[in-house]
Amino acid sequence: MADGFFGPRSREHARLLLDAADKVGVDQHLIRTTNGGYLVPQEVLDFINDLPKEGEVVEPKEEAEAETPSRPNVNEPKADWLAYAQHIGLDVSDETSKAEIIEAVKAAETTEEQK
Repeated sequence: MADGFFGPRSREHARLLLDAADKVGVDQHLIRTTNGGYLVPQEVLDFINDLPKEGEVVEPKEEAEAETPSRPNVNEPKADWLAYAQHIGLDVSDETSKAEIIEAVKAAETTEEQK
C-alpha cells in the first residue's frame, strides 16, 4: 500500500505512529521522517484516522445484530429452516426433521395471519 504524509514532526506524533504501526502489524521501520513530518504506510494512517479526536465523545458501539434469516424455500437445506424457525421463536432442535420444521413454520405463519 502507498505511503502517506503525517505531520507535523513531534515526539507525540512519533509515539502515536509507532504505537499505531504496532497495533496494525506494520513494521515500525516503515515509518520514516521527511521534511515537516513523516511518511507512513496507508494502513497506519487509516488506523489513526479512526481514533477519536481529543475531546470527542465516542458512543459505545452496539453489538452487531445477527443477520435476520429470511424464510427459506422448500428445497433449501434443513439448517436454513432450523435457523429461521428458531429466529421466529419456534421450539425446534437438530433432532427435529426438516418436514416437521416446515410444518411448524407453516402453522406459526397461519396463526400469525389469523391475529
